[in-house]
Amino acid sequence: MNDETSSIRNRTGKTVILYQNTGWSGSPDAFLPGSEWDDGKLSNDPIGDNEASSIYVP
Repeated sequence: MNDETSSIRNRTGKTVILYQNTGWSGSPDAFLPGSEWDDGKLSNDPIGDNEASSIYVP
C-alpha cells in the first residue's frame, strides 16, 4: 500500500487510520466504521491520493 492507495472502504467495526509515512507517522486521516465512511477518492482528503504508507486498526 506504500504510496499506492487511492480509496478506502472500512468494513470493520473500528476506526481505521491511514498515515502518510511508515510506522504510523506523518499526517493521519481517520475513517469511522460504517458505509458512510467509504471513500472512493482520497485525493480530496487530508491524506491525499497515493500518499498513505501505513494503516492502524485498533
